[in-house]
Amino acid sequence: MVAAMTSSYLTRPKIPLTPALLQMLENIEAGLADDKLDAIQKKRLRWRAELIRGLLTPRPITRCRERGPDDQTDAKRRTSS
Repeated sequence: MVAAMTSSYLTRPKIPLTPALLQMLENIEAGLADDKLDAIQKKRLRWRAELIRGLLTPRPITRCRERGPDDQTDAKRRTSS
């Protein structure tokens, strides 16, 4: 007999990613305004803020093109190197 596995993670309500990231960014920016932080702490917070801004920035979706054995573009690149 196999016991059913449950996880508290699976029962949590789902939170949309964008609002959660925006809230995190707001908290980080509030932390950066704190004059009590040393240079290393501020650097870490700035890094986190840039990471979250990068996650919030829309990027175009690119698709990989399948290459066949007769792909001339790829063959030209290999011979010109």
